[in-house]
Amino acid sequence: MSPFSRPVLVPSLVLCSPVLWDAYQGVVAWSDALNRFLLVLGVCWVAVSVVHALAFSPPRTRTPGRDPDAVAGDGATDEHRPGAPGGAARLG
Repeated sequence: MSPFSRPVLVPSLVLCSPVLWDAYQGVVAWSDALNRFLLVLGVCWVAVSVVHALAFSPPRTRTPGRDPDAVAGDGATDEHRPGAPGGAARLG
């Protein structure tokens, strides 16, 4: 997300409106007001980007034929395990 997009600029302007108003009235120097605005712009950019990534991330896709909850084992199936029911036991 761009730091100059609307979801970032609007909160930055709202949060910095008091210092920008003071700069307009001459209470604070314009350089100080712009420095504060750029700092708040960076913080808002990071915050909005994190919220966007967490809230609007695409769902995970599942691989067909694979159980995501399965625990990786030694690769042996029941028919290859020694003493498996229904057939001769084979090793390795």
